[in-house]
Amino acid sequence: MDNDRSWMHIQGFNGRKQGDYKKGVKEFLDFAFRDTAPNSGVKLRCPCLNCRNYFDQDRDTMRAHIFRVGIDPDYNPWIFRGEEQSFEVTDEEMFEEEGDDFEDEDPLVSDDLASLVREATNVVIEPQVSDDRDRGDDELPDMFHKLMKDAQEELYPGCKTFSRLEFIVTLLQLKVSGRWSDKSFNGLLNALHKAFNYDVSFPKSSYEAKKYTKDLGLNYVKIHACVNHCILYRKDYANINACPICGESRWKESSGELDDSVSLTESQGISQLKPRIPRLVLRHFPLVPRLQRLFMSSRIAKHMRWYNERRVDEDILRHPADSMAWKHLNDLYPEFKADARNSPGNDIDVFLEPLVEELEDLWEVGVETYDSYSCQKFNMKAVLLWTMSDFPAYGNLSGCSTCGKLACPSCHKDTWHKRLKKSNKECFLGDRRFLDADHRWRNDKKSFGGERERRPPPVPLSGDEILEAFEGVPNVIFGKKRKRNQRYLFNQWKKLSVFYRLPYWSKLLIRHNLDVMHIEKNICDSIIGTVLDIPGKNNKDHLNARRVFEDDENA
Repeated sequence: MDNDRSWMHIQGFNGRKQGDYKKGVKEFLDFAFRDTAPNSGVKLRCPCLNCRNYFDQDRDTMRAHIFRVGIDPDYNPWIFRGEEQSFEVTDEEMFEEEGDDFEDEDPLVSDDLASLVREATNVVIEPQVSDDRDRGDDELPDMFHKLMKDAQEELYPGCKTFSRLEFIVTLLQLKVSGRWSDKSFNGLLNALHKAFNYDVSFPKSSYEAKKYTKDLGLNYVKIHACVNHCILYRKDYANINACPICGESRWKESSGELDDSVSLTESQGISQLKPRIPRLVLRHFPLVPRLQRLFMSSRIAKHMRWYNERRVDEDILRHPADSMAWKHLNDLYPEFKADARNSPGNDIDVFLEPLVEELEDLWEVGVETYDSYSCQKFNMKAVLLWTMSDFPAYGNLSGCSTCGKLACPSCHKDTWHKRLKKSNKECFLGDRRFLDADHRWRNDKKSFGGERERRPPPVPLSGDEILEAFEGVPNVIFGKKRKRNQRYLFNQWKKLSVFYRLPYWSKLLIRHNLDVMHIEKNICDSIIGTVLDIPGKNNKDHLNARRVFEDDENA
């Protein structure tokens, strides 16, 4: 049988009409069904892009699938057809445009899993071109050796469907998707541990299994926080036991005290202390390693350049790079634009501090990253181009109130509002200001409360104007114990957002976007709840809301 598998990478329906593809499909089907009788209807795993070896099909259906949607190009060697050995790969195939890396020869190591190990450990196995470039195993980190060993090792002798690492990761995935408790997951692992004859290398508890997620780069950093959201216990506050602002203890009651239920000798004291349990914990997922892993996959690294190298610069908004905000940033900071691999990625500010510090470093210093597509290291920088949220979260992120009489961030202090006396709600008028100056509705007094509208539309504040307004104004002290009369610093502003610590934030054309789909869903729920009088959902239709229209003064 021909060992050339390049036909598996042919894309497009027209490409699958080529003779090489037809020949390759016939050889595959002949090899796959070599032990079955013709027209027997035997079903085997189908490697098409839809089935991906999860579903069984007969020969005719499998052939139709492979021609219609294509074969999975990563299915090599054909391990479900009895192949035990990998095939030789030419230099051209190794460095083809798709950027597929030369994978380990063991058939148990799937392409995705081996790539995950390399990405998580930041280890790149460079192709050996000469003896001068050989790298000894002692230069590779222990974590890489351990993970690759588990990725290559059979789950049990003779198992061809799972490697040890793949099985453990699958179990963890099932735990999360099925919302299993740690207690039930521990019970399952104990049963499997017994089934595998007490294999010492198989995890016996949820804690041991989760260690794999840490090694695979899925870890997070635990940061203790004040129970009133005043501070994070880090840097200058890392070793204190109470909040310097509100005075609340960092620890739960009885933490760090002696356990009275245990009789102690004098020498046992400290060893029998109860563990100190923090009252509030922030789980921070570091940004930098996640950005680095994007470039550790050659395919994704190639896509990260698309907006600069392959995008057609037309007046069509199909990518953030087509937006005025992106182009405005490129004009302000041409040195950031120069490398296509650089990526634009009231108490909430306390919890955003670790993220903002990472963003500051990514802008001012950068981080050395390996690009597996170009096989080069580069200094990766990143910028936060905008945030995206619903309207209430917009206020939390921007520092501008989205409730009350000045609830419009665009109109700010020029928001035209009116208090409805009967319902104690704010009504926002003045929409005619945004019409063209000669629009007929501006002069329509009869339909709009007997008034003409002559005012121009309000001008939204720029980032620099917001910073200028905050000059000399001390920022808010965060925490739940802040008094209600201290909610606003001035006008509608509750705080200066932590994002203004980023040097470029005030220069951005758009700093916050609204999630329209989320907002539409909330409005739809409110309307349906009111119309259908759904209990718990009808909080807009009440007596005072109807009495508003009784008084012409409130109409």
